[in-house]
Amino acid sequence: MSNHGTSTTLDDYGCNYPIQLGAAYIFLVGYAVRVAFTSVRLPGAVGVFLVGYSFSFIMQKDILAARPDLQQFAFFLVLVNAGMEINIKHLKPQVLLLAVVPAVLEWLGISAYAFYFLGFAPIEALILGKVCMPLGEGLVIPRMMEFRVKHPEHPLPKLVLVWAPIEATVAMVLFGVLTGLSKGGASGSSLVARTLLLLASTVAAGILLGSLTGWALSNIKRLRLQGKQVFTGTPVEAFLVIVSVALAAFGTGVCLAEQASASWPSVLQPELFVIVTSSSFAHIVDPAVLIGVEEYIASIWVFGSIVLFSMLGSKTELSVFGIFFRVVPLMAVGLVLRFAGICMICWLMPSSWGKDGKYHLGFREALFLFLCTLPRATIQGALGSAPVLSDIFRRGAGGSGGTMLHFIGSTARLYIVCYAVVGSLLLEFFGPGLLKSTSRAAGISFKLSDGMPPAANEGGFALTGTQAQDELLNSEAFALSEAGQDAASDMQCFSEAEIQDSDQDVVHERARRFIYRHETT
Repeated sequence: MSNHGTSTTLDDYGCNYPIQLGAAYIFLVGYAVRVAFTSVRLPGAVGVFLVGYSFSFIMQKDILAARPDLQQFAFFLVLVNAGMEINIKHLKPQVLLLAVVPAVLEWLGISAYAFYFLGFAPIEALILGKVCMPLGEGLVIPRMMEFRVKHPEHPLPKLVLVWAPIEATVAMVLFGVLTGLSKGGASGSSLVARTLLLLASTVAAGILLGSLTGWALSNIKRLRLQGKQVFTGTPVEAFLVIVSVALAAFGTGVCLAEQASASWPSVLQPELFVIVTSSSFAHIVDPAVLIGVEEYIASIWVFGSIVLFSMLGSKTELSVFGIFFRVVPLMAVGLVLRFAGICMICWLMPSSWGKDGKYHLGFREALFLFLCTLPRATIQGALGSAPVLSDIFRRGAGGSGGTMLHFIGSTARLYIVCYAVVGSLLLEFFGPGLLKSTSRAAGISFKLSDGMPPAANEGGFALTGTQAQDELLNSEAFALSEAGQDAASDMQCFSEAEIQDSDQDVVHERARRFIYRHETT
């Protein structure tokens, strides 16, 4: 760090001025621009990205040197956030198919094009496809919250709210598997066996670690020493513990992966280890404790998202648009296969909504779901960052690692700029109309009154007990807030036990945390 009396100079290692000024610029200007972008219905991530690009010309030297570590920490926060959002009860067949099949088709399509037409090696092509494929849950979820307020009876926004974090998690898991495969040293049945062992051992270890942490934090206030309470049991204490545990899990996985060899393979995959640990913790811990942890994660992610996208922007040059016409075919192939996959699932799988519960999702529903997959930024920023990619290519993901790393990183930046802006605008302009047109086709005719569940009529459908509970919570919550924040309380971010106990304060508070966590991207 430079002294206070040192003049500002620019050299090959960045500008020489106090690091405090550099940090102030990133956070204050980045946050202000993010808020300005979101106020005009544009993705805040793009605004922060542009701030990072402008900052690249005057970047403080210590921040410049710390960019890889800052991006790695932001990537870690993405993993923790993804794990916290997964609920085992959401893993129903239709949701799983919608979250996996279209995304995998897009992934394989992009990878095949890169392999046959761009000269990528197989693993390099798969990594490129994985970086490009995931939807941007941080951009989509806030918009779905708004749609739930305007169309509280429509199930499509709720479906996307459940689907988005699952797809993000699947993307992270597959990315971790590719990390292991990139090291080589095995082939055929041996490679399959090692991969299955890696996944099984990581999931088992994550469940054990997360469950023990959740149980411990739920009962930590019972620990006494000489009759005095040892731990406070406050949310900040729980947040500190789970983040520390997740960091330890990530570090252990990285350490084992670096020391692994063909004769002694790694038994823990770092990214998956963090996701499973966080998810198991959220499933086991007391809901009151989880509320506080989610609040702190949302607050930290405000900083994390600014760091992630500003650092990406600072590494971007205008020359990145030189590969635009090479990337357009990748986008086209991926989008065509993504839409085909969504249409296929909508046609094959009947929905649980509509008259008699047998209404099939049609073309307009498929088009709405497709639009929801277009806004992308967070996962591309996390997976496409140079430190993450360089770590993979350093482990041996192909012979032309430097060239491919640069192309994949540039492609990720193009995806952020193009998809975040264009995708968000398309969803903003056409999403409400598609929802309105599909409501009548589904036979939806709800009347919210007196805090009671909407009754079925001749054009509607009979509600099951679970659906009635959902609609009751939705109607009560909708009446509580004109802004509609509590109208998302039936997003299943709470347990059935909480509903049955009528613990409305806990339910509504968790809904507010769920919404806030996604409004910070």
